[in-house]
This record gives sequence, C-alpha cells and structure tokens, in this order.
Amino acid sequence: MGALAFPAQAGEALSTSKSLRIGVTLHPYYSWVSNIAVGTDTTVVAVLSESSDPHAYQPLPEDIEQLATLDALVINGLGHDEFIPPMLKAAGDKSPEIIRPNSGVPLLASRLVGSDTPTSNSHTFLSITSAVQQVANIACKAAPCPVSSGIDAFLRSLGG
Repeated sequence: MGALAFPAQAGEALSTSKSLRIGVTLHPYYSWVSNIAVGTDTTVVAVLSESSDPHAYQPLPEDIEQLATLDALVINGLGHDEFIPPMLKAAGDKSPEIIRPNSGVPLLASRLVGSDTPTSNSHTFLSITSAVQQVANIACKAAPCPVSSGIDAFLRSLGG
C-alpha cells in the first residue's frame, strides 16, 4: 500500500474521504499520531491501555479482534512490541498496514544482559533527534511529505 492519507486536513486536498483507524503499540506513538492527526477524521487506537507495561503485556482475543479494525499500526519493531507479530498472524488477512517509525533512524548498539549477541536499543523515542525522524516517518507514511515537513510534524506532535 502507498501512503495513507489523513482525511480532511484543513487546506489540503487528500486522496480519500474515508476515516482512518491507526493503532499504536507504545505510549509515545499515541501522543505523536494523535497530534499529527489533529483536524482529521482519524481515530488513534492504543493497543495497550495507558496502565499497561509493554514488557509484560499478554494479548487477549479482543486485542486481536481490534487489530482487524485498524487501517494502519505504528510499531516499534525493535523489541518493545514483540507481542505484535503473533497477533498479526492470528488476525490473518485483516492485518493493518504497518508503519515503522524507526525506519532509517540511527540505532544505538546494545547487548542484552548475559548475551554476547549485539542488538539495538529499542528506546529510540527517548532521543529528540530520533523522535523528530520518527514523527516525520509517521507523518510521511500518512500523506505526501516534503522533506521539510519532519520538523513541522514534530512540532505539531508536541502540540505547537
């Protein structure tokens, strides 16, 4: 699928009038997507409740059913939301389009305790520079995106 178009953004002619349901797996993504989608007919759906810990989350059947109602799903994909691939498999053909905000974002090298295998630190949303890139990745996936829109999208995500 190409770009999802946030419907009915003020002053923009978009390719669809369909309302969107975009799911998010982490709390920072909820804030970012909610602010990017201001003024549109988009519903942002948290896969985890605000009191849930992604490190201890255990999906329920209704959580898988909820995935089938989404048009897109914003995932970390670096370890914070390892519960998502099995859920998507269980959702089958009704799986949403995946938006990966970490695409192209420089990652910090890390090692798991007790392991010599190198990995990447999944806490990419803590870096302001990475956050700007991730918000731009989300915004650009949702609509045509000029290069300069990364900073604009980030500022909008902060409510500015």
